Amino acid sequence: MAPLHAIKEPHETHPVYVFHFLLAAVGCSSPSQNTSDILVTGGTIITIDAEQSEAEAMVIRDGRIVAVGVRAELESRYPNARVHDLAGRTVIPGVVDSHVHP
Repeated sequence: MAPLHAIKEPHETHPVYVFHFLLAAVGCSSPSQNTSDILVTGGTIITIDAEQSEAEAMVIRDGRIVAVGVRAELESRYPNARVHDLAGRTVIPGVVDSHVHP
């Protein structure tokens, strides 16, 4: 398991948050004073990244993951983010398939 010491900015499509937050890929994004940011923390976040398979926290902006990493670092980078406490629960990767076949 990779250490939880670095903030990882996603560069590939990432999975869906268990409570139906749609998470998709974003390029490097700079922190802002955006009040629509959501800091998800208080549980385990499982990623599909081989270098960092678990994280303490992630920030969601407009339905997309903008940062994954250590809670204290993300709290300082996104001070106005609303906090969503997982209460010990786990966020797991999921798949959303929006196409259908007749």
